[in-house]
Amino acid sequence: MKKRNYTLTTALTAALCCLICLLNGCTRDNDIDIPQTSVNTMGATTVQPGETITLTGDNMHLISKVYFGDVTTLDIKTPQADRDHQSLTVYVPTEVFEETNVISLAVLYNSVHRLVVCEELTVYIAPVIPTTSTTLSGEVKPGDVITITGTNLNIIKAIQANGESVTIDNKKATEITFKAPEVDADTEFTITLVYDNSLGNDQTLIVPGKFTVKEVVPGGSVASDSREVETGKDVTIEGTNLNVVSTVRLTKAGGVSSDIVITNPGATGFTFKAPEVDADTEFTVTLIYGKSDKETASIGTVKVKKATVVLTYLYWENITLGAPATECALFDASAGRTITPCDLFDNQANVDFAMDATSSAAARLLNPANINDNFMKAQICGDSPLSSDGKDYSTVRTSLKTQFKLLDSKKETENTLIQKVLNGEITDIKKDIGSLNPSTSTPTVTENDVLVFKNTNKNKMGIIRIKSITLGEKKELNTITMDVYYEK
Repeated sequence: MKKRNYTLTTALTAALCCLICLLNGCTRDNDIDIPQTSVNTMGATTVQPGETITLTGDNMHLISKVYFGDVTTLDIKTPQADRDHQSLTVYVPTEVFEETNVISLAVLYNSVHRLVVCEELTVYIAPVIPTTSTTLSGEVKPGDVITITGTNLNIIKAIQANGESVTIDNKKATEITFKAPEVDADTEFTITLVYDNSLGNDQTLIVPGKFTVKEVVPGGSVASDSREVETGKDVTIEGTNLNVVSTVRLTKAGGVSSDIVITNPGATGFTFKAPEVDADTEFTVTLIYGKSDKETASIGTVKVKKATVVLTYLYWENITLGAPATECALFDASAGRTITPCDLFDNQANVDFAMDATSSAAARLLNPANINDNFMKAQICGDSPLSSDGKDYSTVRTSLKTQFKLLDSKKETENTLIQKVLNGEITDIKKDIGSLNPSTSTPTVTENDVLVFKNTNKNKMGIIRIKSITLGEKKELNTITMDVYYEK
């Protein structure tokens, strides 16, 4: 057992001695000969984008990056074997520097060592200065397009004509356009271009030459088919030089005028919308033009008619139904007409409702299906009542059906409809009536009552506004005057 331990100890000792000898035989890091780059430094230097910078020194082929301050970094992509050992030439980057910058220039070699080559490298951005190749001359009219050509014109921010700003229409590097300004008299103009660059803001460039803007007086007339139009319809003005017009002035009797601004009028004509009027109105038309808004003499008149309102329903105003013995006891809401006893046989299918034959002084509407013998006896055609003329009135007496509902102002939904009727705000019969359900056949009415009704045969609904009633000593003299709304 002791001999085995001795052998193991001897082996471990031998291995340790070999390891120590191996370590002692290795070369230390600082004994390796690693090539170092040395670069000749530069004093304060000024360059422009696109120019070259040549750096000199030793082992320049080891440089892998060039730093232009913190702005940008260039990677040296030429294979190291193909690089010069004594110099390195690089380009100052373009499209990186927007304005003149003072930065440091540094290099990276052996992938880890950074060396500043120039403490003060000025990258100079030359100011962009526009130039023109145009010489202004000649005569133009207001609104004519003026074109100036040159270089760097895209930096122009304003154009002045005799010191006053005009709108730039189009702008690019080689061309800029604008319209000749309005004038009150023939005027000669000098054009100044205004721009910003690295030298400062509001730099100016005067375009060589001058041009004259001739005063233009428009002439025109109201087109023949526009001399009488409805509110909102087009009015056409025809003539010459109308492109200088800024406004149309409409003056009615009494001298009251209103102006309508015109945008981009054509030289030979333009249109505008006739104004709203409460009643048919005739206007005298004049044109406003020029820098100081000169006004032409009258170029004609236009009569603007009140617009025709197209209703989505039928509306019959001031309909009067008389008592049964009179000539207008029944009503056709589709045609807005009363039906006399003598016309009843031929028109009985058109009856929507009637005025009932009451036994007392009262005004009552009647469902046609409720027409009884007393009603027919009261309808006199010539000398005979309809009940004895031998004709068949079953269509009106038994086949037709109209139900009514007298609205109650104390109920919110019903009062809402009452107010719409009183204020003239009915727009759609069925929608305005909504869920209100007519179910009465013979409603008694008084002045200012509002009712809804439905003719179930025609499947149409309507609204009645009672405007007045007349109750005579004899019931035959009773009348009801009403306005009626009815579905188309």
